Amino acid sequence: MKSSDYEKELAFEKQIAKAVHKKQVDKSGIDYFEHVKIVGEAGETIKEKIIGYLHDVVEDSEISFVDLADYGFPNDILNAIDAITCRKDESWRKYIQRVSENSIATKVKLNDLKHNSDLSRIGTPNKADLSRQKKYQKAIAILLAKQAAH
Repeated sequence: MKSSDYEKELAFEKQIAKAVHKKQVDKSGIDYFEHVKIVGEAGETIKEKIIGYLHDVVEDSEISFVDLADYGFPNDILNAIDAITCRKDESWRKYIQRVSENSIATKVKLNDLKHNSDLSRIGTPNKADLSRQKKYQKAIAILLAKQAAH
């Protein structure tokens, strides 16, 4: 796929993400698409941006990997989205391990975790927020270590 094709795709992903996350809010009550947009725009490459916009689509909607393949997404993007998509029957540790095995998914997940760890988004963080932040910080450390090893 040429660079201009990816840029056209990026506009399409934004539309998909906006539609999927319509009426969803994050833990602070803000439109969930704002989180998706921050993760998407944090990507350093067009592929990272595309995956950033789509990182929660399969998890949060009726859209499947087959649907994404039918839309024409290339295998490297599908594989990264698959790697970053949580499985219901999977432990957090196993999930982070699986993410770490895909370099693009790792970069996107780091952007996601960094944004989710920012407690300034929450007016008055409670114990659960602090616990979640600690969990995310551990995951960031694991992903960074794996990334450095490659």
